[in-house]
Amino acid sequence: MKMKEVVDGPAASLGRLVARAFGEDDSSALAIWATLLYAHLQEGRVYLDHSDPLDGLDVAEDEKNWKIPSLPGQAGWLEDVPANGTASGKSPLVRQGNQLWLARYFLYNSELKGALEARSGPARFDIDESLIRSDITSLFPAGPGDVNERGQRLAAASLADLRFGLLTGGPGTGKTTSLAKMLMLILRQDPENRSPILLLAPTGKAAARLKESLRGAVNKLREITAAKEYGSMLNRLDPDSADCLVTSSTIHKALGSRMNRREGQGPFWHDVGNKLDASVVIVDEVSMVDLALMARLVAAVPGEARLLFVGDAEQLESVEAGPVLPELAAAKETIPPSRMQEVATRASLPEGVGMAHLPSPRHVHLSHNYRTESAALMELARLANAGKVDEFLQTLQAGKEGIVWIRLPEGGRNLPQGGTVQSAFMDDAGYGPLAELLKAGPVESGKAVKAFDQFRVLCALRKGPDG
Repeated sequence: MKMKEVVDGPAASLGRLVARAFGEDDSSALAIWATLLYAHLQEGRVYLDHSDPLDGLDVAEDEKNWKIPSLPGQAGWLEDVPANGTASGKSPLVRQGNQLWLARYFLYNSELKGALEARSGPARFDIDESLIRSDITSLFPAGPGDVNERGQRLAAASLADLRFGLLTGGPGTGKTTSLAKMLMLILRQDPENRSPILLLAPTGKAAARLKESLRGAVNKLREITAAKEYGSMLNRLDPDSADCLVTSSTIHKALGSRMNRREGQGPFWHDVGNKLDASVVIVDEVSMVDLALMARLVAAVPGEARLLFVGDAEQLESVEAGPVLPELAAAKETIPPSRMQEVATRASLPEGVGMAHLPSPRHVHLSHNYRTESAALMELARLANAGKVDEFLQTLQAGKEGIVWIRLPEGGRNLPQGGTVQSAFMDDAGYGPLAELLKAGPVESGKAVKAFDQFRVLCALRKGPDG
């Protein structure tokens, strides 16, 4: 954001409104600092470093001399909060160390942090260790020797008894499969419990995709557990079964937005005083959930319910300001030896094997990709996430393992016709199988959709000649 946009844009208007509300003029220190905070908020950040308030804003050299008044030692509009302290909410700005916050977001952050810490204590759900070991053996028939499956095995073993857990991994790493197996373990531990299970996502499309993925995972579980008495439990997870306990929806729908609010009421029906009805709450695509919404959701989750965050910290960003997942995923914490031994025993793994999947006692990271065998494609993904542009382009242009680099003609904007493009799109790895299926005559819609879904064209642009 350019400094001119800060000074003349909506951030400045909001800054002036805050200043006026507290009896300060439009050029006051409060107006200027509030303007800067709103500018950072527009960029997705919920606080700024008051020792370098322009850091993160696109400021030209000749704009860096913009006069920013020093923060006062004390002021009615600025509340100082010690480390791990709480704010009263009576002042519009909050200072904690080098961080300067809008009070509203400081309170959201404090509430969310406190709620997750309370769930992350030593108290865990009671587990029948003999039963869970037996069930893990049944749900993972490849056995502990399958290196690729160890992450999922550890996810099931370590997350099943936690009040709060985090499951991360890129697309195709088996997060939904792990969820289905973990839910099976939980249901088997308490077969009489028929409390609802909530699968939540930030958007309707993500919620629908999660439901469809769960359906596919349940069908696969039916195949691998055919000889076991797991049918009734799988019905409780199957979206097509009348016995299903799982409800998939957006976060907003689950919380219940209030259309008409009275003074003192929050934006949702479900809150800290009116909890959700659920024994398990799973939040998918957590990278897209912002700080304010997540704080309100976690406050509405019953204390006796399990809460699990699922997502990819390197994928989609939160819709509003304040991404929650990156900080949670980056946290490192030593796992107590007793807990490592407990998880390893459940998973039937030698102690220490596969523990790289556990960055902390409550976090499991899946890394093996089941959607592709292409080492070159995985290398491209790694380089893209790392921001290594030159190495990415070199790997892309090398054309390894089915990766095709189609270069636009010099001075032209249209893709070359025939030849390379035709073979890239219509060979056996592209839309070739779909074309052959359609040539054979009338085809069942489900088979056509499945064939179409085997190949995707990803474009950097959405609109225009190259979109």
